[in-house]
Amino acid sequence: ALCAISATTAEFFNDKDNIAINVIITLFSLSASIAIIVSGIRKVKLLTVNFGLIMLCVLVYITIFAGRFEIIYSGIACIVMGGILLFLNYRMSKAFKAKEAEKNA
Repeated sequence: ALCAISATTAEFFNDKDNIAINVIITLFSLSASIAIIVSGIRKVKLLTVNFGLIMLCVLVYITIFAGRFEIIYSGIACIVMGGILLFLNYRMSKAFKAKEAEKNA
């Protein structure tokens, strides 16, 4: 919901006078997604971590598309974010499995 609010406000508050509102909402969305990621890591819940990561990716995509970058940069950002998601999921699933095995031992 925060990312959708950020996307909506990016379109309406795109002029120089209201850029502070857009920055505040973007920073709020960024801090909320990072808090969700940290909460998921502490609780050892991969689903919560993925939710935070997807929220972060949506925020990056919205920033890129609202910034009116060229299509090549948008495509590169999509590929890079997808690769980051895959890599982080792989690393965290290994770490969470190791923690679970350590708990059961």
